[in-house]
Amino acid sequence: MLPPDFDLDRVQQHVSHLTEEIGPRSWGSENELQAAIYVNKQLRAAGWTPKAMGRPPNHVSCRGQGGRLFIAHIDTVPGSPGAVDNAAAVGILLELARSSQAEDLCLAFTDGEEAGLRGALDMVRLIKEWNPKGEEVELVVATELLGQGDVAIMGLGSLWDQDRLSWLAENLDPVPQVPFPYRVYSRLNPRGERSDHGPFAFYKKIPSMLVFGRAPAGAFVQYHQPGDTQVDRARIAQAAATLEALATAPALPAADTGPLPDASTLVAGHVLPSALSWLLVGGGALSGLLDLRRLRELPAQLLRVIAAVAVCAGLMAPLVAFGLFGSAPAELTALSTTGQAATGWWTAAPFAVAAATLAFFVLRWQAGPRGSAPLASALLMGVAIVVDPLLGALFGAAALLSRLHPLLALLPAAYLLQPDILRELSFHGLVPPIAWGGAWLLAWPALGSRKPPSPAVRAAAATHPATPDGLDA
Repeated sequence: MLPPDFDLDRVQQHVSHLTEEIGPRSWGSENELQAAIYVNKQLRAAGWTPKAMGRPPNHVSCRGQGGRLFIAHIDTVPGSPGAVDNAAAVGILLELARSSQAEDLCLAFTDGEEAGLRGALDMVRLIKEWNPKGEEVELVVATELLGQGDVAIMGLGSLWDQDRLSWLAENLDPVPQVPFPYRVYSRLNPRGERSDHGPFAFYKKIPSMLVFGRAPAGAFVQYHQPGDTQVDRARIAQAAATLEALATAPALPAADTGPLPDASTLVAGHVLPSALSWLLVGGGALSGLLDLRRLRELPAQLLRVIAAVAVCAGLMAPLVAFGLFGSAPAELTALSTTGQAATGWWTAAPFAVAAATLAFFVLRWQAGPRGSAPLASALLMGVAIVVDPLLGALFGAAALLSRLHPLLALLPAAYLLQPDILRELSFHGLVPPIAWGGAWLLAWPALGSRKPPSPAVRAAAATHPATPDGLDA
């Protein structure tokens, strides 16, 4: 809920001043310094005392014991007015400085986020100088890309165990989306976090997160562009309510160390407990072991994998890479920010996925299943567990469900092969469209069956190798 005195008009005024009267605020520029002066003036008017950390534009103000830290960066990339990235977040924190009911809060306005998280790194280095509690900060919340899209959270790495995720679910209403790939990424690569919360999580092991606006298809089209000039008041209100809830929530639980690594996650606002993930892993392992005698069928199954992936990827690549579709605005943004060529991949994504999916089912029907779907899923699960047990649980579920029908082993591949997810990966420069077809490697188990072929079918297959050997198996 928004603080009683929260004023959306004041937020809009802050955004307008930063974007129109000051304009682009690149790191080290006079405009960035002017933005810092403006922010300091607003904080002092609200009764706060800003303190410079490192470079003059980088400053923090604290009320109470400094147990929680909220951050918004004031800089932009050259040439962008930065309404969404990041004037809206700055405006929201300034208005919370005036109206928040939180009694224990620090507000930081960092410089050089777009130039390598420079301000946040200075704050981490000088943490004992500005925070009354030294390094014992309870929670760090960075804010970005607000004023558009639904509120989402990333940065929930391994420090966010089941109890802390439950704390989020209990204190946020509604609970922002936490996309599964973001959860896995933050657990695997805390150093790779690309916003100001990252250094606190990696270097100081402080529970941290990024509260941001996630546009449809995961891409804010005006990201780092001259057209980043507008914000949505309803989205600002939604983000501000989320931040106020985080600022006023009860104490964050201490980390719970159990016998097994935590593998909990948030799905649709509900916590899936770590025990459930490990139950899926155990069940998947048992499902695979029941078919261990079918290991000799694996070579034939792998040959089909190679053929199927080659066909499916071969269908997708021309559609997304050879300019068969017109370029969408999001592609032009990706071209300027990550260098991803604008080849029509944004528009082509649904057609590429549909064509490859149809080819996969035709290939499976024509050749018939070979090998064990549960065993193949369990083998992939074993690899995934080495990466992360939460990821392993997804393949464990596939190993169990494929006993009902082998096509249910498509679960991990089907999740990844959604047009919006593929678009988002490419928009952020993580996976080029030409490589989308590689995701079909995860569909390998679905080429198998849930039970071995009968002796009669095996004999028929030996006589007529192209004959399907039980499509419902």
